[in-house]
Amino acid sequence: MRDFYYAVALLMCIGLAVYVFQNVPLDTVLPGSGRRGSNGNPAPYVMCMPPIVAVLIWRVFRRRPLRQGKNALVRRYVLAGVIPVLMVVGQAGVAHSLFEAAGLTG
Repeated sequence: MRDFYYAVALLMCIGLAVYVFQNVPLDTVLPGSGRRGSNGNPAPYVMCMPPIVAVLIWRVFRRRPLRQGKNALVRRYVLAGVIPVLMVVGQAGVAHSLFEAAGLTG
């Protein structure tokens, strides 16, 4: 069941990224703080990071826990349900920020 949640979250993140790439110019930059010579992050970089992190976290959670206690299993299943939701919400927030940076919001 965890694999299903991560697969759905990954597909949703990729779908949001494709939608943003179709509607926002690729040279759009999220405003940054300007520290360390950075003026912001480009749209392709920002939109591709959540799916990559989703795949890495999915890979980590597929391993068996070292300790099979009740607390480890509860943490594992709670995190397995919460992390995909947070990834999709984060991706949607970044997409909204990119639409605002491109001036496409009403």
